[in-house]
Amino acid sequence: MLCDKAYRLRFPQFLISPGYIEAFLNSSDFKRKVEDLKTGISDSGVNITQPKLLGLYFSIPPIKEQLEIERLLAECLSIVENNITDINNALEKSKALRQSILKRAFEGKLVPQDPNDEPASVILERIKAERKKLEKAKKQSKTNRRRKPVNHVN
Repeated sequence: MLCDKAYRLRFPQFLISPGYIEAFLNSSDFKRKVEDLKTGISDSGVNITQPKLLGLYFSIPPIKEQLEIERLLAECLSIVENNITDINNALEKSKALRQSILKRAFEGKLVPQDPNDEPASVILERIKAERKKLEKAKKQSKTNRRRKPVNHVN
């Protein structure tokens, strides 16, 4: 199903390589030229008339050069895809390494442990007790601020 704003382009294959023209029509330079021809304000209301589209001129290299450009582009895209795969693999490895480091840290195996150190449970209890003391002091302070001093006039 096509909307009424779709155009079909046909080129003689002995003059223009389908892969080359596809890459050309998807290039940022060509897309910018098409953007400049658009009229309307919203995506659903954008329009490009056939005369404007047919008025676009561009030079086309000889077919042998097009095929070489197409080959080089495919080669470069293959390298990019391989790099993306390598990056994704490296990201997965880094996630696994991060988890491994965290696991070792929580197990106390990341650095040599000092046998004289307090256990974490004792430290946590001390922190809880200090927090309770602070909360109690805050409540006491609020209570004292709410009480207004009584002035005795004699």
